[in-house]
Amino acid sequence: MKKFNWALMLFAGLVAIMMTISSCSKSNLDDEDEDGDPPVITSVSPSSASIGQSITISGTGLKNPTVEIATKVATVTSSTNTSIVTVIPNGIALGAASLRVTTANGTVVYSGTLTIQ
Repeated sequence: MKKFNWALMLFAGLVAIMMTISSCSKSNLDDEDEDGDPPVITSVSPSSASIGQSITISGTGLKNPTVEIATKVATVTSSTNTSIVTVIPNGIALGAASLRVTTANGTVVYSGTLTIQ
């Protein structure tokens, strides 16, 4: 009877391990957008900013981005799937500036207006 209990406990332990492993999905294991959707920008706030000032980019699919403002790579201070906080980099001309966000799932160019003042 003791061998049966030992074998049953071993089997139960293996089943528990297999269930734990199978319950882990890709979205549980990494930080990428779980749907693999390309980035979308819905707004930028504020829409006018100075060099060195932080702006917030809102949208979807924005996790782990590279941000370019007027072709200069900007420092990203935080990002989630729905927002990015980044700093306007040095060396940008005053006036309207382009804004590009690239993630593992694609690139988007902001269609609104970002003004460097």
